[in-house]
Amino acid sequence: MGWISRIRSLWNREKHSSDLDEELEFHLAMREKWNTEHGMGKEGARANARQRFGNVARWKEMMGDIDVFTLPETVWQDIRFAARMLLKHVSFTAIAILALGLGIGVNTAIFTVYRAFMMRGIDAKDNGQMVNISAIDYAGKGRPAFSYPDFEAYRDHNHVFAGLVAATGDEVALTGIGGAANVGGSMGGALARAAGFRMPSLMAGGAEYVTASLVSDNYFSVLGVRAARGRVFSAEESGGDKDAPIALISWNYWQRRFESDPGVVGKTIKMNGAAFTIIGITPRDFMGTNLNVPEFWLPLREQAVLHAGSTMLEDRENTCCRLYGRLQRGTRLSEAQAEMNILAEQLRVLHAPQSADSKPKTIQIYPGSPFGQEVGTELSFAIALIMCAVGMVLLIACANLASLQLARSVARQKEMGVRLSLGAKRGRLIRQLLTESALLGLISGAVSLLMTWCVLHVLVVEISATLPAEWGALALHVTPDMQIFGFVFAISLLAAVIFGLVPALESSKPNLTSALKEEGGLPVLAAGRGRLREVLIGIQVTVSLVC
Repeated sequence: MGWISRIRSLWNREKHSSDLDEELEFHLAMREKWNTEHGMGKEGARANARQRFGNVARWKEMMGDIDVFTLPETVWQDIRFAARMLLKHVSFTAIAILALGLGIGVNTAIFTVYRAFMMRGIDAKDNGQMVNISAIDYAGKGRPAFSYPDFEAYRDHNHVFAGLVAATGDEVALTGIGGAANVGGSMGGALARAAGFRMPSLMAGGAEYVTASLVSDNYFSVLGVRAARGRVFSAEESGGDKDAPIALISWNYWQRRFESDPGVVGKTIKMNGAAFTIIGITPRDFMGTNLNVPEFWLPLREQAVLHAGSTMLEDRENTCCRLYGRLQRGTRLSEAQAEMNILAEQLRVLHAPQSADSKPKTIQIYPGSPFGQEVGTELSFAIALIMCAVGMVLLIACANLASLQLARSVARQKEMGVRLSLGAKRGRLIRQLLTESALLGLISGAVSLLMTWCVLHVLVVEISATLPAEWGALALHVTPDMQIFGFVFAISLLAAVIFGLVPALESSKPNLTSALKEEGGLPVLAAGRGRLREVLIGIQVTVSLVC
């Protein structure tokens, strides 16, 4: 019952407070009566009783701590007081929130882009089942590409994949679409030329270069992707009329170049002088196994139409294509790899004796990614440097916040002294100051969400909009990753509390100023603060130089 009454008292604080006042008044009256009975006058008895009893408010607080669960109420009091103090010092609050919010926002944005771009899988339905297929040759060198005849052998004789596809890229000259393409005339083209990249120009006859992804006929069925308009090509068409080549146009290029004209489906265009019929439009931002969105998708079987005289599809030594597969349900990577190694050993004898593919090699299968098995060493090093620099931004923000709090603690020394003299415990003062630091961190986290969105908008929307159209569309629509934000925010909140601990401990020392005046220790205090400030400045300068 005692616990129940203590819980109930949380919602009936006025009655509980009046009961405590009544009890304290009873003790004072009893002491005053005792003094009177022993010969004191009425006024002297009352004054002596109050003097012996001590600080009534302090006794009331101690008795309340015993009778009530005071933590929820005192925390709420700390939060309200911290909010008032932050509002009172608007300049300090604004600078601190801006510094920490910017650190959290930049970190969240950069790591979100990294996770969305560098760690994304293949653009397919149930892409967790998609895998990349590569090989390690006898010299230990990675060989991610295979010949088209080898692809057909792997596709037709394996039992571990629900589907196996091949893909390669090409750049073709497009004609027969009417109008003049603004090739290289965009802001993106200007930026690219300023950066030293040579942009393609319009060819004779009004042709323009476009990117095309050449894929096997079963590509879209294995990826589980349908056309947004029209239809996709399929394996059943592989034996069709060779005089009627077909193509798919990407939604992005259809929207940009044809202004979303529905009459594009069924239209005939010319690529490298050969007529192709557009049979469908791929979904918006569909990248498939590519890093960006190509303008067109063509069947690999039409490669000889694009490049007259090409024997790529018949040449077993021409490693032209990358292979991707969808695992059968319940099949492990090790099982698929074992069977593919058996097939690779059987195909060795079909290669020319002097060919590298006639030597022993090991097939490797790993989770599907448009980047391949691993990012290059140079790119990995560059990414690591960028990530370290971004992390340093957060460290600088935390160091700046610590410097601000340290400077503010000096100005609040008198306030802390008054509160200590009125009976406040040092632990309560420290908790109050840490509450202010935590509240700063919480507000900074809320502000950082807006900053994160702004940074992502600049990085993804604005930068991708200025890239030349000839490089293909960069379809990277990201929103602030809440997992990353939560992690960075938790670290920042912890850092804000930790960096606020030193000023809190220093400000809450009882009788610090008077003691130092008596002992001549104020220079020591100043020196200590100076050293701490030097350490914080050193951190900021070091981090800035590293970045």
